[in-house]
Amino acid sequence: MDEPVSWSYELLRENILSIYSAITSNAASWIRPKDKELLPKYEGKTQSASVELISNLCTWIHQKDAHKAIILLIIEAKRASMLMMPVGFALALEGFATLFEKWFPAKTAPIKNKNKAKRLRSDLLDRLEIHKNDADFDMKILQAKINDINKSTNRERLKMPFYLLKIPLSQSDELALDYRNALLHGNVILEPMDKKNFEMEETELAMRLLTLTNAIVLKLMKYNGWIVNHVKTQELGIGKAINEEYYRSLGSFEVINNEIFETACSFDQQ
Repeated sequence: MDEPVSWSYELLRENILSIYSAITSNAASWIRPKDKELLPKYEGKTQSASVELISNLCTWIHQKDAHKAIILLIIEAKRASMLMMPVGFALALEGFATLFEKWFPAKTAPIKNKNKAKRLRSDLLDRLEIHKNDADFDMKILQAKINDINKSTNRERLKMPFYLLKIPLSQSDELALDYRNALLHGNVILEPMDKKNFEMEETELAMRLLTLTNAIVLKLMKYNGWIVNHVKTQELGIGKAINEEYYRSLGSFEVINNEIFETACSFDQQ
């Protein structure tokens, strides 16, 4: 067989580029000129991506199709319009919530003891059975809700990755997570169709959810630096002053149970 003299390849998809980098080694790069005096407080806290981090991320992505789907969703959402960008990040956060439920069912369930949860479910179903001939009771819907009695609320599901990874959440972060329902129910531009008064428009929401998804990915990969806080860097586009840091800490690693990384971040090929 002849030795090859050349080779070629074809991309299956076009490159997806974005200005919204998650991390930087140059703390000055995202600080606006008027705030340049803040630079010393960030120096030494921002870090570039190490070879180990990149290797871990590539291995993690390669392990499961679900991992690939979440990362691709984040990447593609970065190039979407401001109407669709927050929806993409909200879906990625839903994906992480589902993964954490699968990885840590005992930690994410409201009732930690499985036997007690089964007993409560059985008691409720028995109680419901009394009303099976009552037309005012939709038995199918009620039985489904009772069967899911030990599932967290959507709000708590979304917060669980941050809780287990010890990533600090501000009140504004939690508000953005609460708005996820409005996004995923078609209320994309946050017009108050349900008469709620929304305090966060789509640009701010997109930047905040982007930063939160970056936080989960990088904390899982054991990145130990501060990440870019895009809700602060993009405050001109948002149209209001954001009283936050340009970079944000991912929280301590010392207080995280090793089980988290052993389960979620096993970098052995599977």
